[in-house]
Amino acid sequence: MIRPEVWAALVRWREAVVGLAFLALGGYWFFAGRGLILPIGAIVGLFGILLLLAGIERGRFRRGSGGHGVVQLDEGEVTYFGPLSGGSVSVKELKSVELEALSKKVRHWILTDKFGTTLNIPVDAEGVEALFDVFTSLVGINTTQMLADLNSDGLGRVSVWQSNVTSLH
Repeated sequence: MIRPEVWAALVRWREAVVGLAFLALGGYWFFAGRGLILPIGAIVGLFGILLLLAGIERGRFRRGSGGHGVVQLDEGEVTYFGPLSGGSVSVKELKSVELEALSKKVRHWILTDKFGTTLNIPVDAEGVEALFDVFTSLVGINTTQMLADLNSDGLGRVSVWQSNVTSLH
């Protein structure tokens, strides 16, 4: 049996763990193999490094689960079903993304579209990891700073991303 806290850590960092396994296998094939297995080992090891780096970013984004509400991403539309509020915004229409920390445990994403619709999504809502893909697709976002803000102990509201496109109407 695996202890629950160990299982939770493995689930949080799953891509990084798989990347590490690919890196180890590729490294073994590269250093212990002969002939055709050498370049295959190098390719598998390189894939493992890329997956490890992506997995570390995703792991830093995941905050666990058990928060209020459910997030869904379907055909470019982010939908939040919360106990007291909810709604949806189109990824193409996003104007800004902010992170607000009310306390060390109470944090939420604030997504605003160009029509003024605002979604407040807890960072630990079910399915919130789909937002990582949305955020990384935004032109000009600094994911390193976003992850640093998410994992900091600071309180208040931080602008994570803002659209540079101005509407003519």
